[in-house]
Amino acid sequence: MTSSPSGKFIALDLGGTKIEAAIGLISDGQLESFETTRVATGDHGDFASVMAAVMTGLRADKKLEDIRGVAVAVAGPVVDGKASLTNVPWAVEESFLRQLFPGARIQLMNDMEAHGYAAVALMAHRRGMEIPEGLLVESSELLSGPVQPSGSACVIAPGTGLGEGFIVWTGSSWRPVPSEGGHASFSPINDEQMRLLGFLRHSQGHKHVSWERIVSGKFGLPNLFMFVTRELGMASSTPDLEVAVIGGEHPVQALMAAADAGDPVAGKVLGLFVELLGQETGNLALTILATGGVFVSGGLAQRMKDVLKGRYLDAFREGMCAKGRFRPLLSRLPVTFLEDRMTALKGAMASVLL
Repeated sequence: MTSSPSGKFIALDLGGTKIEAAIGLISDGQLESFETTRVATGDHGDFASVMAAVMTGLRADKKLEDIRGVAVAVAGPVVDGKASLTNVPWAVEESFLRQLFPGARIQLMNDMEAHGYAAVALMAHRRGMEIPEGLLVESSELLSGPVQPSGSACVIAPGTGLGEGFIVWTGSSWRPVPSEGGHASFSPINDEQMRLLGFLRHSQGHKHVSWERIVSGKFGLPNLFMFVTRELGMASSTPDLEVAVIGGEHPVQALMAAADAGDPVAGKVLGLFVELLGQETGNLALTILATGGVFVSGGLAQRMKDVLKGRYLDAFREGMCAKGRFRPLLSRLPVTFLEDRMTALKGAMASVLL
C-alpha cells in the first residue's frame, strides 16, 4: 500500500443506469467503515444535481470540510480532468469537485480503472497482502488456469455499454489502465457473424459497428434479438418477448426466463451474446498477454451469472479460445468472475488505499 489520506472519503461509481456512492473512514491506511447509497442516473440533468442527491443520501451534506479524499469513477473517457459519460448527456469536472471539497485529494477516473482497482485488490490479496475486508469484491472462478505473479491482466465489463481495461505490472505494483476498446470495430469470424455485421450496417444503419453494439445491455441484446428474428427468421414462442427485450427495462431477465421455458429465440440470443463476449474477451487477453489473469465484471454480466456459469459456459470458453494457433495459450488463462454489484464502487474506494 502507498501512503493514504486519513479521515473520511467519498467514492462514486457513475454508470449509465445507476450511481453508487459510499462514504468511508480511513485510519492508518485501513478502511474502518463505510456506508452506501444509490441514485438513478436518469433522474438527474447534471453532475451538480447528482452530488446533491448523493450527499443527502450519505447524510454528509453538512460535513464537506471533513472529506479528505474523493474518488469518482465515470463511464466515459477522462481527459485533462474532464469526463463526458458516453451514454449520459452531462459531464464531470475535477474543478467542480475541488470547489465542492476544498483540501480533499481528488481522483477522477474511467470506470474501468475502478474495476481494475477492484481486481488489483484481489490480485494483491492472493499474493498475501493484507487488504481491508470491505474492499474485496465477491468473486468466483469462471475458468481455471495458472497465474503469472507479475503478469498483466485485463478486465471486460458488459453493462449498459461495454467497458474494457488493462492491468499492468510496473515492477513494484499493478496499475489499472483504462481503455475505450468497447468502441473498437466488431470483427466477425464466421458466416453467421458476417450476416450480423451486414444486418447492423445495412438494415439498422450503423456505419460503424463496435463491440458495444453487440456485447452490452442497451445496444447488444436488442440488436441480437432483431438479428435472430428478422435476419435469421426465428420465431419466439414467448408472448411480448420482443417488447420486453427491445423496449423493456430488464431485457436480460426476460430472455433468461424465456430461455428457461424453452424459447428458441431467447436461447439463440443468449448463446450468441455469451459467445461474442468470450470472443472479445479473448481479443483483450491477447492484446495485453493477460498471463496475470482475465476478469469479467459489469452489471449485465452479474445479472447473467447463471447463464455465464451454467449451460452457456462452453460458448464463452470457445469464443475466448478460438484464436487459431493461440488456442493453447488462451486455454490456460484463468478467468475470474467479479460478481459483486459494487465492484466499480469498491474499486474507486480501493484507489484511495492501494
